[in-house]
Amino acid sequence: MCKKHTNVQLLTDKLFQLGIVGFKNCEDVLEQICYDMNEKACMMRECDACRGREIDFKESTAKDDHLVIWSE
Repeated sequence: MCKKHTNVQLLTDKLFQLGIVGFKNCEDVLEQICYDMNEKACMMRECDACRGREIDFKESTAKDDHLVIWSE
């Protein structure tokens, strides 16, 4: 089983704070881009099912000119 990394949660917190995503939990992000969070190939985006998956950003706030800074 993969362990949750704090940096992923901190990034998710910042994206939520900016209104770019509609969820606070990093597992929700990972569920969008990974078919199986317990498989290394999925988490590394090496499997065919995960390779093309993307995060569902909010249309109204997802702009190319965002500078996002978060803690690590």
